[in-house]
Amino acid sequence: MKRIFGSDFNIARLNNDIIEVLSKGNLKNKKTNFIRLLENKLNTSKKSEKIAEYTRIVNLWKTNSDSDLFIMAIYLIKIKEDIINKVKKTMNSKVINYDKLSLKYDNESSLTAFDARVTSCIYSKEIIKDLLNNKESKKIVSLSKEEQLNLYKLIKKFPKIDLESCFMPIILESINQGITSNAGSSYEDRIYDKLIEIGIHKSNITEYGHSEVGSVEHDFIFKYKNKLIGISAKRTLRERYKQYVNLAENTETDYMIAITLGTDLTINKAKTIVHFGVKLFIAPEIYKNNKDLQKIDGVYPTTKFNKKTFDKIIKSN
Repeated sequence: MKRIFGSDFNIARLNNDIIEVLSKGNLKNKKTNFIRLLENKLNTSKKSEKIAEYTRIVNLWKTNSDSDLFIMAIYLIKIKEDIINKVKKTMNSKVINYDKLSLKYDNESSLTAFDARVTSCIYSKEIIKDLLNNKESKKIVSLSKEEQLNLYKLIKKFPKIDLESCFMPIILESINQGITSNAGSSYEDRIYDKLIEIGIHKSNITEYGHSEVGSVEHDFIFKYKNKLIGISAKRTLRERYKQYVNLAENTETDYMIAITLGTDLTINKAKTIVHFGVKLFIAPEIYKNNKDLQKIDGVYPTTKFNKKTFDKIIKSN
C-alpha cells in the first residue's frame, strides 16, 4: 500500500487494468503482463524509474499470494481515494460565517485540520468494519458490489493482516499531505481574501511572502486610488512589529498598515506602532473588549478594514 500510494510511484490511474492482469494466469505471466502494461500505458517523465521500481517488486513475488496481496493493496488505495474525496467535500462544505480576521474565524479555521483527521478516521473505521463483515458499503466506497466481494475474499485469505493498522497510517498521511495543508488557510491568505472581498482587484495586489522590500518587510502592497499601501501581516506581534515602524526607510509605499489578531498587543506597542504613522488593525473581539485601544487614533477593528477606512486614512494625510 505504501509503495502504491507513494507520490513518486503512484499508479492509481491504472488500478483497474492492473487488477485485471494480476487476476489471470500463472505467476510468471502475471509478472510479465504487469510490467508490459506499465510499458504500454505509463506516460510520465519518470516512466523508466517507475518500471524499474515495480520490476524490482514483482521479482520478489514467490507465489500467487504475493500478487494477491498487491491486488488487495490496490483495492484499499481506491477506497483511500474515496475517503479522501469525501473528507474534502465535507471540509469544503463547512462555512465559517465570521470576519476572516476575527478570533472566532481563527479558532474555527485552526480546528479544520484536526476535524479532517478525525473525520477520515471515522470513515476508515466504518468501512473497514463493513469489509471485515462482508457488508456492502454504498455511501462512500466507489467499488462495485463484485469488487467489494473480491476484496472481502482477499481479506479472509490473509487473516493475520491487521487491516486497520495498515490502512490508517496511509489515510492520515494523505490527510497531512493534502487536506490539512489547505484546511485552515494561513493568516496571510485570509488577508489576501479580505482584500479581494472589499473590492481590491487581484491585479492591484502584490504578495511578498515575508521577503523584504528595501529594509522594511511588507507582506503585501496593494494599489488603491493611485496610492500604494503596504501591509505587515503578523498573527501575533511579539517584537516583530519593530521591523515595520521605520518610515524613513520605506520608499515603496505611501501608507503602511499592520494587521494582527491583537492577542499579545499591549497599549505601549499599539502607541509605538501608530506613533510612526502605521495604521493598526486588530481582531474585533480584542478591540471591543479594550477601551484603551479604542481611544488610540489609528487603531481599528478588522471589521473596518475596507475602502471607507482607506479613504479616511488617505484624507487624514
